[in-house]
This record gives sequence, C-alpha cells and structure tokens, in this order.
Amino acid sequence: MGICVCTSLIPATNFIFTLKKTIPFILAVCVLNAPQLFAQNAPEPASSSADLAALRRQVEALTKTVGNLQQQVNSQKRLWGGFNTPAIAAVGGEPVSVSEHTTSASPGALNQLQRDLDELKSAQRQEKSGLFNPDISASVDFITSYSRATNNLNFTLRDAEVMIQSNVDQYARAYMVFNAESELAPTEKTDPFGEVSLGIEEAAIETTNLPWGLQLKGGQFFADFTRLGKVHSHDLPFVDRPRSLDALLGGETKARGFELNWTPRIDHYIRLTGGVVDNIGAETPVTNQLWLLNGEGAALFADRDNRPVKSLLGYGRAATLVDLGPGTLLRLGADYAQSAQGAQRRMASTDATLEWRPDPASFDLFEAGGELLWTRQSGRLVDDALFSDTWGRATGSGGYVYAQYRFGKTWQPGVRVDRTRSHTFQ
Repeated sequence: MGICVCTSLIPATNFIFTLKKTIPFILAVCVLNAPQLFAQNAPEPASSSADLAALRRQVEALTKTVGNLQQQVNSQKRLWGGFNTPAIAAVGGEPVSVSEHTTSASPGALNQLQRDLDELKSAQRQEKSGLFNPDISASVDFITSYSRATNNLNFTLRDAEVMIQSNVDQYARAYMVFNAESELAPTEKTDPFGEVSLGIEEAAIETTNLPWGLQLKGGQFFADFTRLGKVHSHDLPFVDRPRSLDALLGGETKARGFELNWTPRIDHYIRLTGGVVDNIGAETPVTNQLWLLNGEGAALFADRDNRPVKSLLGYGRAATLVDLGPGTLLRLGADYAQSAQGAQRRMASTDATLEWRPDPASFDLFEAGGELLWTRQSGRLVDDALFSDTWGRATGSGGYVYAQYRFGKTWQPGVRVDRTRSHTFQ
C-alpha cells in the first residue's frame, strides 16, 4: 500500500505583445509615399481663405484617384478586420482626408490627420520590433511520495517544462515544448541528484485560420488519441499517469506526422480528428515487450530498416459534450488506430467523464470517469524469441476508473482503480 502526496508548483511567465492592425497595408504604403507622388504639384501650406480654396480643389482632383484605392481597402477588411482610421493622403507634406464625401479641409482637421499618421508610423515600428516576440511559460512538477511496504520516502522533481509559442502570421502558430523529467517510483530510492537530460517533447506548427472549422498540425506533437494520453504529466488529474495507458499505449501519445481536426459549425459540440504518424507512444507498449533470461527487456517483434507508406499509423477520434443540466457536463470520446504493414498494430479506446459543479461561484468540482483500452500487435518475432522467424500476435486490454472531489483551488482527494491484462499466442 502506498500513499502519494503531490504538490505542483507552476510558475508561469507570459510575455505577450499584441498589435491590432487598424489601417490596411496598401493604404499605409500610399500614405508613406504620397509626399513623393504629389510633391511636384504641392501648394504652400494653407494660411488664408484663398489658399484653403486652392487646397480644396487639389483634394477634389485627387478624389477619383483615391476612389480606386478605397475599393481595394474595403476588399482587405476580411483579412485585417474592421478599422476606424480614416483614409489619408499627403498634399504639400500635410495629411488631408480624401474620400468621396470629404471635399474640404480646415487647419484643425489637418492637425488631427497628422496625429493619425504619426500613430500609424508608431504602430508600424512596434509591429516590426515585436513580430516574432514569443510567449514563454514554465511549469515545475514536484512530487513527494511514501511507500509503507518498503518504508521509502522520496522527493522527486518529476517534470520541468518550458513552452515557447508564437504566431507566425494570421494563418499559423508555432510552438516548442522542452522537457526534463524523472520517473516516479515510490518503492525505489531516488538517486541523489541524478542527471536528467533536457529534450524536445513537442515541436509543431498548426493553422489558425482555415475555413469550415478545420485545423491542420504538423511536426512532433501529442496525438489527439484517448483522453489522457495527450495530457502532459503536470496537467493530469492524478499524481501519476494510469498504468494501463503506460502499458498499452506506451505512455504519452507522442507522435510525428500530420493531424487534421474538424469542429463543425453547429450548435452541438463535436470534434473529429484524423492523423497519419510514424507511431503513437513515447515508450514500448506491453504488447511489444520480450523479457530475456537475463532479466533485460527487448522488442518482441522484428522491426524493419525502412518505413513503407503502408506501415504508417493512421488514427481517428470523435469527441463530444453533453449538457445534463446546470453545472453538469458529460464528455464522451472514442478512438481507433491501425498500421497495415510489418509489425501491424491496432488500438481502440472509449472514454467518458462526468463533471458536476455544485456551486458555479466556487471552485468545487466533482469528477468521475474512466477509459477502456484494447490493443493488438502482430508480425514476425525477433530471433531471441523462442520461436524465431515465425509469426506471432500479442493482445492487451485494460482501463481505469476514478472519482475525485476538488475543494476550492487547493485540495483534490480521489480514488482510482487501474487494471491491465495482456497475453501472447501464436
């Protein structure tokens, strides 16, 4: 019997620089170059009624030319969003409002337009300086564990993570997750300050503005497969990851490839996911483990030197939410994955989670849920197996259920039952 107490320290520093483009790029170019365009015909600054009248005539002559530009500006509103800054051009070094309904100017209006132009230039400088200024966050997962069976007390820095993300442009964002972690083993004494290497856990780019509710991701990422397989260690609802997920999936659903998500624009929430990757799982699953006579572990199925197209792993997931009343929500999901050539692998799972908030004004939360998993691998066995150069098949199944209640923001006691079953046959 073991008792495990978790304390999670998650300091986060986010440096966010946001710039809203209020004037289209085409119009900005026109403004900045207008002094050169009209320098030859530019009058002296208006100082009398006669000068103002001449200036009005100049503006009227320019209205037709600017009309075409205004149409281009309107066509850019979809891309840049709405904006309220008036269209401006420069005559004689002074900014003047030019539109189909503005044919007069006054010194006060000219001064206001000059301030608008200065704001535009300042916004452009800020955009250039902060274009690739990323958001940075960090998390630390520190575990204290005690095993009564072995009378063993551990202090473990299980997970230290740094995430860097930034918008590439209005169509995509990129992110990287650097991670250093150590295994949580309550029954074993931790080494004194053992070396832990820092590695890249995720590095991907994903779209942000595809039509019809689509989102495409490519790179190295946690595949959207099962409910908790894609969750980082410090975000788990328990102290450790369920053993059934570790055994049947190989821990976290780390993968490399492409993933497409679709959220239909309908009233009821549905999320459909499909992907093509090289593999799912950061570790070797139990269905591909061979224990040698010396006690060491090895792969059960022979792996080939190349990766044919048919050996890629395709997967899909469907998830939805069901509102059961005030403060009550039911989450449902189902998954399936398969590779077709070589050491074939099939995986399927289903999950359900019930959330109930007794008081929306508080942070109290009751949560109960679970997942059922099934997996099978087949192919040619390795030479170290008892029946070398023969075909074999290994099947595993299992799952977990849990219930927990969160009191406020700090305490969240709960209970979890986990079971895994695997067997190999010819």
